[in-house]
Amino acid sequence: MPRKEKSTVPQHLDDVNISAPEPVDDGNDVDDQIDFHEDREDPVDQNASKFDMNLTELIRRLPEDIQWQGDETNARELLHLAGLCDSAGDHNFENREFNAALVSYLHSSRLREAVLSNCSSFPNGTGNFSFSEDDSLFHTEYMANINTLGKVAAVCRDMSDVRSAEEIWSHLLELLRGVFLSGSPYLNKGQILSDIGLVHIERRELREAASAYEQSLVFRVSKYGNFSEQVAKTLESIAAVYYRMNDVTGVFLSGSPYLDKSQILSDIGFVHRERREFREAASAYEQSLVFRVSKYGNFSEQVAKTLESIAAVYYRMNDVTKCIIILQGALACWRVVDLDSENFERVRNDIEAILSQSNRT
Repeated sequence: MPRKEKSTVPQHLDDVNISAPEPVDDGNDVDDQIDFHEDREDPVDQNASKFDMNLTELIRRLPEDIQWQGDETNARELLHLAGLCDSAGDHNFENREFNAALVSYLHSSRLREAVLSNCSSFPNGTGNFSFSEDDSLFHTEYMANINTLGKVAAVCRDMSDVRSAEEIWSHLLELLRGVFLSGSPYLNKGQILSDIGLVHIERRELREAASAYEQSLVFRVSKYGNFSEQVAKTLESIAAVYYRMNDVTGVFLSGSPYLDKSQILSDIGFVHRERREFREAASAYEQSLVFRVSKYGNFSEQVAKTLESIAAVYYRMNDVTKCIIILQGALACWRVVDLDSENFERVRNDIEAILSQSNRT
């Protein structure tokens, strides 16, 4: 049978999409967690929307030399202002006002460093100041500063200032490694390693990212047990990195009990299809079908869509007979799920188009 041109493939058989897994924000260790504006799901601080030009102007006019008074009251005032700068920066970033966001974040970092560099806990620092009531505050603010620098890097990235972004990512790795080795009693090593993995992803150092996440996994298994939300989310982060490395087997074998194996197999099929490895694609989709029939039953939307994916692969292999048979199975599913749905009409039209074209050839 002669090979068909791509333009002859019905659109619905040629546009099978997947949602690639992404590294997740994991754990409940909010104080330690860094967020570089990637796939943000949480709304901006509610106070951010209340900021007006007065605060923006205040931030812009902050003096270059912060006046450090050397006492805890002054320290807490500066840290409070740093938090306001962060919130203003988040507000600017959400509105794509990148220059204003950059100014706000840089002021926030400078304010925190003015306090932290004078703390006796500061790595290699000479200061003798310490917080009297809350020993963990230094560690919290140190991690907050790392978070802010990550946001600076994200702004530079979105402004296409790749060189500055890369320099900041490199600096962040040094800071995170320093925290990891500091021996702080408030340190969550599993979270720090996860943050290191995220920075490596930003730098497209995927093997290093996988290694950091896998080390994080060891700490989290030890702390939370094999079957915990923290471990599951770390496994999903590892799977996401392997996916980006096109190591689809690594994705499937990452082992998270929360991963939808039928979806992973479908993703593997998609990768093989894009590589024009059609037999391997068909095999992966057919394995996915087994899981979905077991989970959703013979007649379901999920099963119908998987059958369409399999049919698309056989069409690419010029096996029109199998393609039609499988599409008829998908049609039967849509008939049960929703007879009046657009999907039913679409698949029926695809079958008619393929039969008509086959008769002409």
